Amino acid sequence: MEGRGIRLSKKYEKDLPETIVHEEPLRYILNSILEYGVNLVTPNGCMEFLTKSFILHREVSTGQAVFKRDEHYIEIKVFFTGYKKLSEQFEEGPVIHKEEPLDLMLLLVREVVRNNRGIMKFETDERKGKTIISIRFPTERREIVHYQPSINL
Repeated sequence: MEGRGIRLSKKYEKDLPETIVHEEPLRYILNSILEYGVNLVTPNGCMEFLTKSFILHREVSTGQAVFKRDEHYIEIKVFFTGYKKLSEQFEEGPVIHKEEPLDLMLLLVREVVRNNRGIMKFETDERKGKTIISIRFPTERREIVHYQPSINL
C-alpha cells in the first residue's frame, strides 16, 4: 500500500455489540475485501473502513437472509477511491460466464457472508469514481437467566 501511496482510514463506533460471526470467517471476509480494495484503489487513493450498529425498524427479506424488526445489527462499510463495474449478476446469483479473479473472490466472500446470516451489497459510483462494499450481520444475542436460589433443608 505504501508503494502505491494508498491511505487507509477507519472510523469505528465505540462499544459495538458482538456479531454472530466467528472470528475465522470474519477475518477471511475482511482480509479478502482489503485485498480486493488494494487492487482496485487508484494510486494515491484511499480506503476507508466504517463500522456502526443499528436497530432495524422494519423486517427486511432478501434472497440471502431475513433481518427481523427491532433486532440489533452491525454494518461494516468499506469505501474505495476506484471504480470497477462488476457483472450485473453479482447481486442476483452465481455467475456462469468468465469473470476476473477479483470478481470471483468477491463472489466467494459473498457466499461466506450468506452462510453466516449476513447481507453483502456492492455499490459503484462511476461519476465520483467510488466503490462501496457493505456487509451487515446480526449481533449476538445472549439472554441472561437468573435463578432464585432455593434452600431446602
